[in-house]
Amino acid sequence: MDKKQGRFYWHAGLLALCLGLFLVSPAAALETRSGNMVYVPDGSVKGPLFVSGENLTIDADVDGDVFAAGQSVVVNGNVNGDVIAAGNSVNVNGAVTGDIRAAANTIELNGAVGGSITGAGNNIFLRRESQISRDALLLGNTVNISGAVAGQVMGFANQMDINHSIAGDVMLWDVKRLSIGPSAVMGGKVAYRSAQQAQIDPAAQVGSVTRLTPPPRPERTGVEAFSWWGSLLWFAAGLLLWGGLCLLFPRLFPHLEKTTGEWRWATLGWGFLALLLIPLGSILLMITVVGIPLAFILLVAYILTLALAKIMVSDMAARYATRRWAWESRFPLAVPFAAVFLVFIILGKIPILGFILNLILICLALGVLILSIYNNRKTPPALPLPPASASE
Repeated sequence: MDKKQGRFYWHAGLLALCLGLFLVSPAAALETRSGNMVYVPDGSVKGPLFVSGENLTIDADVDGDVFAAGQSVVVNGNVNGDVIAAGNSVNVNGAVTGDIRAAANTIELNGAVGGSITGAGNNIFLRRESQISRDALLLGNTVNISGAVAGQVMGFANQMDINHSIAGDVMLWDVKRLSIGPSAVMGGKVAYRSAQQAQIDPAAQVGSVTRLTPPPRPERTGVEAFSWWGSLLWFAAGLLLWGGLCLLFPRLFPHLEKTTGEWRWATLGWGFLALLLIPLGSILLMITVVGIPLAFILLVAYILTLALAKIMVSDMAARYATRRWAWESRFPLAVPFAAVFLVFIILGKIPILGFILNLILICLALGVLILSIYNNRKTPPALPLPPASASE
């Protein structure tokens, strides 16, 4: 492994991913582009392509995988590989021969996908021009399927609309409202769990439909709606753990908060990539005896970050608010931290919203940790001062 490859690992911010790519295809070309606004013009690019920043647009055809993290991600070119993207909005218009893995507030697909799609977000749209050759796993608030799916459709949503052909089965673990439109052609069975009956247009071609009623729950209102004892214990444990980390590592949290301010949306994007690919990289490392210790270290750090995600993000948010509104002289940092931490705990109890919130917090924690390591690596060490002369 040469020095140039080693520097790239830290620049990408995903050590496990890069090691995995190195083990699988050591001769592959590596292309990275980053900045506030990144534009990859028409033409051909040898992948894998790593792109990060605020607003990303890829018009080029990429021969290899695409990894994109930013506030806005638009892929107009064709991709001969997989697309893994995260941001506020992800829009894939070109054809993708492999799989799509995306997490965003809004995900929109307008092209053909040779593999499967996994999407997690608030709004997910598979437009009429889209075509999925394999399965679709969709987790969101509003899901609209207007394109053809050659495999199965799985997931959950608050509102799901299906208005095209699905060759395989449809299995929805939890959906509040399911609508099957007139252009729907269901080639397999439809099974969904909901308190409401699905709205099926008479023109739709539907075979077996099974509704599973949610298990009965005792109605609770007000303060009884949450498991307050568990939440209170987690809140107290989080405060104690945060205080202990601040005492043991006084520079850790300020450094993480500074990194968040520098990278912004890239933090969330790289965290999502790390969430997916660090386990894969660890498995690849375990293939060799030499890589087993590093894989073990990566997995331990990965699990610890997942467990501490709420604490880390709560601290960063509290420090940002304290600095933004000059609260230093009014009350200690523990007060805004406790407030933010408590809000995260309560919101995390809400179905679907809690899942999406926890996913965002985990991605932020992983991303800021990785980019903090990268910041340390790229900062040159301070030069020693020359010794004072005798005349001084």
